[in-house]
Amino acid sequence: MPTAPSPRAGPAAPVALARLPAGELELLRRAGRIARRLGYGLYLVGGPVRDLLLGRPSSDVDLMVEGDASTLAQALARELGGEVGTPSHFGTVKLRLPARVVDVATARTESYPHPGSLPVVAAASAHEDLCRRDFGINALAVDLVPGRFGRLLDPCGGLPDVQRRRLRVMHARSFHDDPLRLIRAVRLLCRLGLRLEPRTRRLAKEAIAAGALDTLSRRRLQDELTLFLEEPALACQVRRAQALGLLGALIPGITLDPGLLARLRCGVRGVDWLLRQPHHQPVERWLVVGLLLVAAAGEEAGLAAGHRLLPGKKAQHALVALTVDRERWLDLIRAQPTPSVLTTHLDALPAEAVLALACYLPPPLRSVLRRYLARWRHLRARLGGRDLLALGFTPSSRWREVLAELRAARLDGRARTRRDEVSLAVSLLAEQGLPSP
Repeated sequence: MPTAPSPRAGPAAPVALARLPAGELELLRRAGRIARRLGYGLYLVGGPVRDLLLGRPSSDVDLMVEGDASTLAQALARELGGEVGTPSHFGTVKLRLPARVVDVATARTESYPHPGSLPVVAAASAHEDLCRRDFGINALAVDLVPGRFGRLLDPCGGLPDVQRRRLRVMHARSFHDDPLRLIRAVRLLCRLGLRLEPRTRRLAKEAIAAGALDTLSRRRLQDELTLFLEEPALACQVRRAQALGLLGALIPGITLDPGLLARLRCGVRGVDWLLRQPHHQPVERWLVVGLLLVAAAGEEAGLAAGHRLLPGKKAQHALVALTVDRERWLDLIRAQPTPSVLTTHLDALPAEAVLALACYLPPPLRSVLRRYLARWRHLRARLGGRDLLALGFTPSSRWREVLAELRAARLDGRARTRRDEVSLAVSLLAEQGLPSP
């Protein structure tokens, strides 16, 4: 862990906070006044400052306090009508205001008991906090205390990084201490359009080659990778990860070829399409993309990578469909069965698995799966159990089969109206030995 250098000579330049929305600017001013009353130093810090200097919009409000974060958050909540969450052992707390969530953190130093572990923290000065951070572009703060409001704090040379649009790691052991920074680096490169500083590239490759990612817990790796797979600049990220050796370290055996890139684009478009449908159920973009990536490594390697990288029972169920059973599913779809037969089978899969399978098929068959996702899987028989009671039938264990057949008839166009379903229900129940009412 490097020691914090002394502040840079001369007063730092003011940051144009006036570009912020009026409500956010007033929030920062009020927070600064409260901090002064408490005798605390207070700063807007990290990503919001970086984005402000880059001229990018940011919805985050991250505050760093030289003092107790909970005390400041409670004072803000009383004045602004918010609620304060439970403090974390890292000295951070969330302040939930009517219009936004504010993250408040006590300025701290960090030490890592062993590579890949969670850090041990201790209260520190703002300078020390900034210099323990991951990248230079995130080691910037803006003073919020009246009299110094808007002054940039840059003890570690982050401003030149922003101006040169480069990503520079803060210290040589950074990627070993927290290997999640490797994934985060790729996200920042693509999201912000940065170039990787040569020394940082070398340190990243060395950490990957040394197996730094293997020191991470499964949960931490999954959480960070989920954020990675949700980023809009997916193709950029995958290419950058491949160039660093990160992609192969995460998914051994994967080959980044035009076919995989085309499937990834197909998966993203499929998610965007499904989210625009009027009756869609929640669909997770990260899971569709993650399935396509791990499946590209082959059955055995893909299954192993998916077990490590994709969290949740739904993901594991979909993983088997995309690795072990993919050809069986694709053969079923290629056979072009009736809508009812296809729907009966596909109902066993999460929507994300269906979207991923579609990317292995030509456009006409993708359209069939889209019809399933948009309409067929939501379609039910017009009649239900109460309708059968109203028709005079006695409750029976066979009703489930009858209702399934009514749904199939509607899907296949054999029962176009309610009257058609009533006639079919009477016929089916009679065939099962149940007398007509």
